[in-house]
Order: sequence, then C-alpha cells, then structure tokens
Amino acid sequence: MRSSFRQKDEIPPELSEAASGILKSSERLSKLIEELGELANIELGNYMVKREIIHLKSLIEEIIEDFETKIKRKKLKVKTLVSPEHYVESDSLLLYRILANLVSNAVKYSLDGGNIEINAVEKDDESRYRSRTKESESKGMKFTGSSKGFTGGQMQRNFR
Repeated sequence: MRSSFRQKDEIPPELSEAASGILKSSERLSKLIEELGELANIELGNYMVKREIIHLKSLIEEIIEDFETKIKRKKLKVKTLVSPEHYVESDSLLLYRILANLVSNAVKYSLDGGNIEINAVEKDDESRYRSRTKESESKGMKFTGSSKGFTGGQMQRNFR
C-alpha cells in the first residue's frame, strides 16, 4: 500500500487537529458517563460528598472549554475575572455541576455576539455561588451578560 506521507511519523495538520478533537471529545464523553453514574448515585442517596480543595479558575476554564462549541456558535465573548489564587473547599463534581449549569444558562440566554463575564468575589469565610448582575458583598460568583428573557432584577432573584 502506497502512503502519501514523506515519513512514517509525519501527519498532516488537518488530521492532527481532527485526531486531537476526537480525543478531547472522547475524554469529555468518558467524563460525562462517569458523572452520570455519580448523579445516579446522588439520586439514589448513595453518594458520599467528597470535600476537597479546588482551584476555582481552573474549574471555570474547564467548564468554558466544555461549552466552547456553543460559545463559538453564538459568537459570544467570555471574560473570566477569577483570581489564580482563588481556591474553594467543596465537592468537585457537585461544584462542577452547579457552575456548569450557570454557564449553560448564561450561554443559552445570551444574545448572539454578546458578552459573558464570570467573576468571583470574596469576603469573610462564607462560600456562596450565585449569578448576579450587580456586585455582591459576600463571597460568590458573578455572571453578567447581555441576555434575552431576563431583566437584571429577575437574574438576581433567580440565582440567589
């Protein structure tokens, strides 16, 4: 069989990008299957909360990467203002699900070409996560953006 490659190990850039995309997708699918199993255990009451220290910026970047296709499709600009020094103690699976749901809603309800801003603010030792359109005085998450269907006041009430 005749090969169009000059060397055995040389792979055209298009194939390399496609293979990388397939690998990323399979890793996400594997993670999703694992999460579905965990969520089933939560529903059955068999889930043990695993408290751990989580690097918040890394978690949010992972979530944004998981929504990259939808973000690009809507031509959204996402700005993350989370300090690299921000850590939280929580169950990583549950925190991922909460924040992914907030990001999903921000993407879903943002206008095409709009902006999404994710910010973490800190005060005292409390941990609360919420989507807000105005600054919070307690530790929490702030998601702002140009959305359809919600006014600023509705966003505050819905995500407290």
